[in-house]
Amino acid sequence: MRKWLLIVLAILLLAACNTQEEPETTEPETEEVTEAETEPAPETEPETEPVTEAAKPEPMFSARYPIAVMIDNHPQARPQSGLQNADIIYELQVEGRLTRLLVVTDEETGEIGPIRSARPAFLNFVAENEAFYLHVGNFEYVQVAPVGDVIKDMDQFFHGGNAYYRVDRKVQPHNMYADIAQLHAAADSEGYTLKPEEAYGYLRMADPDLPEGEPAETMALTYDSYLYQRYEYDAAKNGYVKFINDEPVVDERTGDPLLIAAYISLPLEHWLMENGEHWAIGDVGEGDATLYTAGRKISIRWNRADHGEPMEFTIDGEPVVFPEGLLYVQVTPPWVEVE
Repeated sequence: MRKWLLIVLAILLLAACNTQEEPETTEPETEEVTEAETEPAPETEPETEPVTEAAKPEPMFSARYPIAVMIDNHPQARPQSGLQNADIIYELQVEGRLTRLLVVTDEETGEIGPIRSARPAFLNFVAENEAFYLHVGNFEYVQVAPVGDVIKDMDQFFHGGNAYYRVDRKVQPHNMYADIAQLHAAADSEGYTLKPEEAYGYLRMADPDLPEGEPAETMALTYDSYLYQRYEYDAAKNGYVKFINDEPVVDERTGDPLLIAAYISLPLEHWLMENGEHWAIGDVGEGDATLYTAGRKISIRWNRADHGEPMEFTIDGEPVVFPEGLLYVQVTPPWVEVE
């Protein structure tokens, strides 16, 4: 009996040794990974070249009304002051077959001169530019002219105030000068409007589209067979330099030669007025003219509907667009030829 008990006990012990609890296994905890919410990238337009507006011609005057100055062109008057900063210079014959200059500029400061008396033939050019007219005497001719009531006269004897003065470096009557800033002040004190409401005047731009024309690097003429004028094209400066009897015309302020961007040869009829002294010109109507610029000449037309109206210059019926810089208009009588 005892033997069987021992056998049973041994069997139970053996069973206990072979029986082990399997350890609990758990799935490793994993955090749920979600894609981060991101805002969509903004759409970008493809890069394009910046758009630049094509250059356009601009009217000559916008900042202020210009002054038109009756400049002495006698040999004892040269060199003159204020020429290179002009917008337009008109040259016309006066008595003795000398010439005078009408210098039109919207410059605000500086000295200009020598200044001489008014001449009737210049008055339409003064009026068309709506300029203040600077001169020393002959106001009576301005008063009776067809444009006398529209010219803003600044005669030294009646309107100029202290703007006019004589200098010692030249002899009378070739030594009257004026201060431009004081002239504007005098005009303002008389109630004139100094700034136009809108731009006006001839159109100009840096590189106008003009016909090819014909080569023309030199022009020459004389009014009196004594003073010979010549214009030579300077390709490096893209302008014409003026000579009188082989001496370059210079600006008194700087000593630099006068540089002309565009030159117009304007032949007009001339006749003596009733006083037997002053010239009248046929500048109302239409006719032919020649434009010289960039070393070439181009046939153009001119027309003016009435006294005081702008003189229009056209090519094939379209307004001429001038290059930037000085426009020089040389009015010649029938007996003077530009060669």
